Amino acid sequence: MADRELADREDQRHPSDERRAESAPEARGGEGLPYDEEDEVDIDGIFDDSDGVEAREEHFDDDAEDRERRAEGRHAAWEWSEKWHRAHRWQRRRLVWSVVLLLAIFVPYIVLTSWYLAADKEAENDYWETYMEPPSQGEMDFIDAHSKDAAHVSVAFNLEQVQSVDLAKSNFTVMMNVAYRWQGHDDLDFTSKDNVSFYKGDIADILVLDEYHEGGTNYQYVQYIVTINKDYWTVRFPLESHQLRLYLEPSYNINRVVFETDERESYVNPNLAISGYELTRWGTNIEVVTDDHLMMNPLYDDYESGEVYTTEAMLQLEINRSGIGVYLKCTVAMFGTLGWILLCLYVATFRHVNALGMVGSAFFGAVSNILVGANMLSSALQLGLVEFVNLFGLAIIVASTAVVIAINTIRNERENESFAQFYGRVMLVLIGILMIGANLALPLCAYL
Repeated sequence: MADRELADREDQRHPSDERRAESAPEARGGEGLPYDEEDEVDIDGIFDDSDGVEAREEHFDDDAEDRERRAEGRHAAWEWSEKWHRAHRWQRRRLVWSVVLLLAIFVPYIVLTSWYLAADKEAENDYWETYMEPPSQGEMDFIDAHSKDAAHVSVAFNLEQVQSVDLAKSNFTVMMNVAYRWQGHDDLDFTSKDNVSFYKGDIADILVLDEYHEGGTNYQYVQYIVTINKDYWTVRFPLESHQLRLYLEPSYNINRVVFETDERESYVNPNLAISGYELTRWGTNIEVVTDDHLMMNPLYDDYESGEVYTTEAMLQLEINRSGIGVYLKCTVAMFGTLGWILLCLYVATFRHVNALGMVGSAFFGAVSNILVGANMLSSALQLGLVEFVNLFGLAIIVASTAVVIAINTIRNERENESFAQFYGRVMLVLIGILMIGANLALPLCAYL
């Protein structure tokens, strides 16, 4: 009876068992390759009777060659050249199209956004030079012709503090001292809000620090605390630079008062500290303002020109982010998300796990990252670095999800574990390179 049961079991053996039995002695310490537990594959768990001979032979060929490489001290996971040469036509076609599609989408995106950020940085230099150009010769001739009886007032700035730079409220507050010196016209007074103002500014406090009137020489040294409204350009936020301009204007036209800046007597507090920023340069200039809206002012009823000209003393500053702390605060959630996506690809490739269930948390991290940056700005946010980084991260999440689906398809439908791992490794490395390249290129182009 025992012999009959043994014979029945021998007849019911699966063909794959015979193939394993033939190779087992050699793999388990015989004259062939050394035994490795990782080399044992449960073929019955991968194939069934309906899979056909071709799929089985392909699996055995791949598995045997991988064992041979490990025996020679070479890990099969990174033998890309041999994997490529052994690949079938459909495998090569799928891999090539996947790589080309990723490069076609992400490389132009990285190049164009990096160029856009670098161009915006370069444009700041052009803006600075434009505002530092003195009035044209024609404007100066006009002023000279109409200011013969006006008081020519020399103005010098002493910037003491930049108390705040508030992007969300679109303003900045400074404490500055201004020195005025002129001859004659003893009735002029620049310590009153009625006689002097700042363009788009609100003077919170005026303090007279010094005053001198003797022999026709007049001097006033006045401290102003003023808040200036400014629409910030946030293309490169949070690694941006800003140009802050203060326009000090008299309440008189050029027939009465002409401002002239004295840059040699102007200076900035050497201990100036701006929270989150550092001062990179500053300068002064004169602006000639033309106003053709007389607003029925009787003073200009007999004015020979239909336009009113005034002069403004301008102080401009350029401040730049003092570090990458704010950038990391705005992007740390996205960095965590990208790391999570790489982990999903690794698990799907090397651990034979369906990682699609891990993708949902990645989208949550990306959305959280967007909210952090948006809450630090006003509603008037220009398209720039924050959006570029977030859009790139979302696109990477979508692309990685497609790769995980492709790996699962190759492994479960094509039943080719070797190519599934090879495909996953190539895409993992490529996506990792794109992540590193984008997250270096974009902030560097915005900051440097």
